[in-house]
Formats: sequence, C-alpha cells, structure tokens
Amino acid sequence: INNHSIFYLIIFSFIDNLIFAVLFFMLFSSIYGLNTWTLPQCLMCSLVGASLELIFEAVFSPLGYLVIKHWKKENVGKEYFDFLSRKEGDEVYENLN
Repeated sequence: INNHSIFYLIIFSFIDNLIFAVLFFMLFSSIYGLNTWTLPQCLMCSLVGASLELIFEAVFSPLGYLVIKHWKKENVGKEYFDFLSRKEGDEVYENLN
C-alpha cells in the first residue's frame, strides 16, 4: 500500500461517515423527534469512524492476506474461477443457457 492509497482511504472513509452522520443524526432524527446532533458532533463522529476503519484495515489486512494465500494453495474456488473464464462459444457455457 502506498501513501496515496492510505490518504484516499482516510479521506473517503471520513466523507462516507460524514454523509451517514449528517443524514441520520441531523436529518432523520429531527424528522422522528429524536435528539439531533450538531455539525461539530457529526464531524467528530466521522473522524473517529474513519480512524477506526484505518486501524481495523491495518490489523486485519495481513490476516486476510494469509487466508487468501491458504485458499489459493488449497485451490478453493478453482471451479468457480474456471467457470468465469469460459467464453460464450464453449460447449459447457452454451448448455447452461
């Protein structure tokens, strides 16, 4: 992972969390008469959420890599990927349609 991808991960995670926080805690909660949040509260929630996403990504990515490496060694999903690589002219593909 390069520095640009980490930067974009943080920025887009923040934006995603901000959109959710504003829509849910400022807009929808006011419609249903619940306590609404202020914009600074939504910004802080988004910052914390984006930070947690980055931490979880850093912690669990190596684990995911090891699982995928093991699956590849054991040929897990080989039949599925072989099926996806077939072309329309193949006899097996034509029998499925």
